[in-house]
Amino acid sequence: MKQKVWFGLGTLATFVLIAAMLLTGWLWWGRRIWAMPMGGQTGMFGAGPWSRTASQASSGVMDTLVTLQEAQSSFERYLENSRYEGLEIAEVMEFEHNFYAIAVDSQTGIGAMELLADKNLGAVSQEMGPNMMWNAKGMMGRTPATATNRLTEAEALQVAKTWVVVNQLSLQADEHADPFSGYYTIHTLKDGRIDGMLSVHGESGQVWYHSWHGDYVGMLDLGQDGTDH
Repeated sequence: MKQKVWFGLGTLATFVLIAAMLLTGWLWWGRRIWAMPMGGQTGMFGAGPWSRTASQASSGVMDTLVTLQEAQSSFERYLENSRYEGLEIAEVMEFEHNFYAIAVDSQTGIGAMELLADKNLGAVSQEMGPNMMWNAKGMMGRTPATATNRLTEAEALQVAKTWVVVNQLSLQADEHADPFSGYYTIHTLKDGRIDGMLSVHGESGQVWYHSWHGDYVGMLDLGQDGTDH
């Protein structure tokens, strides 16, 4: 009887040990999968903090492998290789989690789309948010944006100023709005320095804060002629 008890306990201990080993291996493999860089994939939602390598994820440090100028080149290649015609990059910004760019109609200067680029490999994708949900031409259209907004730039700026007073007490709205087909995008400021951005719907005045960028780092203002100013 005692021998059977010891045999049963030994069998149970063996099963527990095997289960623990399997669980440890699964957790280790799962962490490697989720920490793998995804920058090579041009996805719908673009770059983000999930594109870190395993070593960067464990240390909590994001090392930028792509410069602002290289990001500009990636955005320009994206336009060259896409179906869109008559567009040029007018602004490139660097944030903690991604690079951001505005593509405008080269004739009118009206924004056609907002783009993101991964900070590790420079892979470009369409920005989420207003660019996908409010843009009348940018993502799905084959021609540059030409539609006008019911709200004027001044009215959109007033909406933005009112919104930050109510929702983001530490921020201010910029004095300039970038017009798109269906909305405006406006920089938000903190102590007079760019902090982020928000968009205002061109009909309803609804505000959409761009919460996915992270901290602001720097920018290239390329202007209408495509050169840095």
